[in-house]
Amino acid sequence: MEPSSRPTISAELTEILCEDLRIDVSRIRRESRLISDVCLDWIGFAIAVVAIEDKLRIHLSEQDLLSINTIGDLDDILHVQHLIESLSA
Repeated sequence: MEPSSRPTISAELTEILCEDLRIDVSRIRRESRLISDVCLDWIGFAIAVVAIEDKLRIHLSEQDLLSINTIGDLDDILHVQHLIESLSA
């Protein structure tokens, strides 16, 4: 993945959630819980993970996935993984 800033990764995450999962942009806030606030079920979550890994070229581990409760959690993990993968490239 080419170098991206945190705002770029956050914008790409928002785009994935809106376009791939058809989540209304007004429901996408850092504190929004994926299950209860955004109403994302496990199938939707799996679709989001595949889209994120494909579009952002960031691998999410099982440990990463289990620690995600909010959109902010997901955004933070994507940013950290991007930094790790950028440094190891």
